[in-house]
Amino acid sequence: MRLNYQQSPVPTPAGPPGRANLPAPPARPAKQVWGAVVLAAVIAVAAGVQYSSSRQAAARPASIRAVKVVTGDLERTLRVTGATSAEGSVFLRTPQVRGRRSRGGGSGDFRLVLASLVSNGRHVTAGEQVASFDSMYMQNRLDDIEAEKANLESGLRVVESTAELTLAAHRHRINIAKAAMDKAALDLKTAEVRSAIQVEHYKLTYAEKKAEYEALLAERPHLKTSTGSDIHMAELEIRETAVETRRAQMNLDRYSITAPIDGLFVLSELRRGSEIAQVKLGDELGAGQQFAQIVDPKTINVQAKVNQADIETMRLGSAVRVRFDAFPGLELGGKVGAIGALAVSPGRQSEHLREVPVTVKLNETDPRLIPNLSVSADIVLDRAEDTAIVPLESIFQEPDSGQRYAYVRKANGWEKRPIEIGLSSNVAAEVVSGLEPGEQVAAEMPSGAN
Repeated sequence: MRLNYQQSPVPTPAGPPGRANLPAPPARPAKQVWGAVVLAAVIAVAAGVQYSSSRQAAARPASIRAVKVVTGDLERTLRVTGATSAEGSVFLRTPQVRGRRSRGGGSGDFRLVLASLVSNGRHVTAGEQVASFDSMYMQNRLDDIEAEKANLESGLRVVESTAELTLAAHRHRINIAKAAMDKAALDLKTAEVRSAIQVEHYKLTYAEKKAEYEALLAERPHLKTSTGSDIHMAELEIRETAVETRRAQMNLDRYSITAPIDGLFVLSELRRGSEIAQVKLGDELGAGQQFAQIVDPKTINVQAKVNQADIETMRLGSAVRVRFDAFPGLELGGKVGAIGALAVSPGRQSEHLREVPVTVKLNETDPRLIPNLSVSADIVLDRAEDTAIVPLESIFQEPDSGQRYAYVRKANGWEKRPIEIGLSSNVAAEVVSGLEPGEQVAAEMPSGAN
């Protein structure tokens, strides 16, 4: 519905007497009058709101963060990193197989191929078999050596028989030579009834037979030595095969690896082609190569390194909290068990950097712990118990005198109060005097304060 505002005809009042009546101004439309009134009201309201806001803003002070002084324990700690290791551990290596390599089989008899292996991370007991190597090649070698030994023993009997026959034949020749010499001597005794030519012939014959006999006698010890050396050589070959037999048998015994202690079985790593991987079944290893480790979980500790600038603040027996990267929820307590005497270089870093090795003894253990786990440890350097604590951001210091102070909340504002602090950490400090637990202090400089 649209409303039309119209001016009603009203008679013009008469002016004062004695004055001429002026003509009345023309009447304004009602629509324009109401628009002006509304506009003026809006402007007045906006101005009032702005004035009120400026008054409130001027009256409200700036907001200052405040913290409460609390009572508790404060620690100053040093964070170090390291890895777990085990004092009570045994490294398992492949057997040192021994034997003569010049046999027909060559070095193939000494191959060490894993035929059985305990799974990684399993708990084993002392005397339990944890690994074994393929013994087929060594068993074949043992069979060959035993057969060779039997052949050599038969050959020794042949050599001994041959030597006996040789010596017997030589003795027979000596007897023949002696008989011929004796006959020549008898013939020479008949020289009185012989002619001069026959006598000379008998003399020459006797000298010849005597020389042959003496030569055979002189040859006898050398022949004994020669035949004895053949026998001795055959005996040495038999002894060598006996030694090789014992070696092969010992190698077979070494092919079975048993655990010397109770503990956790941890496999080692090796280079397989272009990658590094854990030892597994079927791998061929070298003699004396490490392939596993048995760790006593009760003896696991932490090996860390501390910068040489921080080592002066550490003490033996200091409490330590150890956290493990592999198990985020696991935290174990410990203490500093040993501090190295010499600083060492951290490796490829600059030579002027030095670190001191530190051993952390764990007060407790966990069945999940194994060597070479990366850890972080907080070493407690100092501790204050049941004391007033305030954040460092609430402590201010005079630039000239070095006096520390804090702003304490009061009903009418902030009170600047000098304080004395004791032990401090990276985030908080101990209040020795000047503040009481429960008071609120400013965490930033109040506006207008110096």
